[in-house]
Amino acid sequence: MHKFVFLMFFFFLIGGFSQLSRAKEKITWATHDTPPFYILSGVYQGKGIDQGILQILQNKLEAYDHETVKMGYSAFLHEAGYGKKLCMLSLFKSKERQKILYFSNPVMLYLSPQVLMKADKVGNFVENGTLSLAELFNQPNLRGALQEGRGYSLGKLIRENRQNSNLSFYTLNSSRLFSWLQADKIDYMLESPVMTSYLIRRKSQKDNIVSIPIQEAPNYQFGYAGCVK
Repeated sequence: MHKFVFLMFFFFLIGGFSQLSRAKEKITWATHDTPPFYILSGVYQGKGIDQGILQILQNKLEAYDHETVKMGYSAFLHEAGYGKKLCMLSLFKSKERQKILYFSNPVMLYLSPQVLMKADKVGNFVENGTLSLAELFNQPNLRGALQEGRGYSLGKLIRENRQNSNLSFYTLNSSRLFSWLQADKIDYMLESPVMTSYLIRRKSQKDNIVSIPIQEAPNYQFGYAGCVK
């Protein structure tokens, strides 16, 4: 089983939401069907990690009414660019996003994402158990797939390589991309250790998929709640 550290930080003090100070306004939270963070159906419906944190946030913000809508990262950022009033959890902060979003203090701490691929695809670009993502992006024989709208804490590097012909972006969830990886429709993807552990335990098929740390990634990253300005 993959080891991971997942620490919740509830010292947000509502600082990032001080701009939303009108009593009984409605806050609309974007959620997405991404177990184990959001579980929108089945026996564990409503018991996702982020759903628990969202409930605590909503209890702290008792002066407001709350509703949720189903919306992925890409759609959320698209709507945010047009000023639609929405909030979302588990966002990474960047200069570009700070232009359109208010951010809370950190609410979560994640280990950084890693590369997932089948063991037989691992080549000499892996050194001492790690790899350079910039070098991987430029491997012409390997097809990479990333989720549209996710920064993976590596936004600048991803933007610089976005036009690579062997790198594609999709609005699919992690489970679907993982299925593609199993079926050899893609050669690698990026994912957090938490989600990786969930996907590997959930899938009964043994595909010898390995996770490889990324040299350019920080050791950890903070996740924030963000609301459109």
